[in-house]
Amino acid sequence: MAGSNVYKVTWTFVEANGASFSEIYYATGNTPADLLPQSAQASTARLNLCDPSVTWQKIRVANVTGARSTAQRVVNWPGTYAGGGGPAPAGVALVGNLVGSAGGSRKVWMRGMPDAIVLRADGTGRDVFNGYVTTQWNAYVNGIAAYGYGLRQLTQTQKYTIASVDGTAANGTAIITVTTPSLGVPPTWNYPTRVVISGADKKTLPGLNGHWTVITGSNGAFTIKYQVAGNLLIKTNAGSVKQEGYSGVSVFAPNLSQPAYWGGHTTKNPTTNSRGARRAVRIRSLA
Repeated sequence: MAGSNVYKVTWTFVEANGASFSEIYYATGNTPADLLPQSAQASTARLNLCDPSVTWQKIRVANVTGARSTAQRVVNWPGTYAGGGGPAPAGVALVGNLVGSAGGSRKVWMRGMPDAIVLRADGTGRDVFNGYVTTQWNAYVNGIAAYGYGLRQLTQTQKYTIASVDGTAANGTAIITVTTPSLGVPPTWNYPTRVVISGADKKTLPGLNGHWTVITGSNGAFTIKYQVAGNLLIKTNAGSVKQEGYSGVSVFAPNLSQPAYWGGHTTKNPTTNSRGARRAVRIRSLA
């Protein structure tokens, strides 16, 4: 769907045990309400990959490029897999690789699977996607692509070395000062500019690496809401920073997007709940 704004579309599901999970996409539109209607092909296929004990609870749309605006639709659609057998173990997901037609790729973790379709080949343990899974996957990815769903990529921006992180104001904020390259222009970043900090020492500056919103700024310095341990002035190993910028929406290419593997956040083998050998001594004993 064409439009002047980029929106994050969040599908929220709830499993029988009360655990919730979400799937996130990006699309363009003029208002949040433009993206509340869903592709019947995609939603039917997604529900066919959900055990009946799983509920697709709601759809939320939020503007990420312009003035803050949101919309929400509560749907409470139950899973429609009709083969029986009950849900797969908690956390098991069909992990699919979604590829953008204008570049980029990302994984989607589709939980709520019925246990009967989570298959591995006898002998090799290789992940198997039967005809039912591939049919539903193809319908799902074709449906979301037809509705303009895609991904966003971080764009290349100037990176600056952080000269100091000043927490001496002791008010829960920190002033970040950057080193401007020779003949370069110091950045002037103000609210609501977003920045990405990386490479900061995790002991002296715990939690600093990541994405931040600038509160206020001047040439070569800006303030973020970060508490420096001990309210100190840190001048070493503070990492680097760049402005957060994103490309437009790269709509998914169905012919390049495929199921990748059966995965689980807490288990190595989702069908047996085996975590595998995790300690070095155990791995050596099995070698």
